[in-house]
Amino acid sequence: MSHPGSLELTQANRDRIAALIEAKGVYEAARLLGVSRHAMERAQYGARCYPGTIALINNTIAVRDAEKKNP
Repeated sequence: MSHPGSLELTQANRDRIAALIEAKGVYEAARLLGVSRHAMERAQYGARCYPGTIALINNTIAVRDAEKKNP
């Protein structure tokens, strides 16, 4: 059962997480995003997550984009 205030990550950011995992490995990807491996994997596979987790992932990806870090 999901938390009533939970959200899903956008498909674009789910794809970014998948690319980051492919390039860096699951543990390094989680470290770079600043979330646990479990939270990152839930978000990547479309499971609903707490709004704060989604916001943190979205913000971290935006910062990586601004710094021209790809994936």
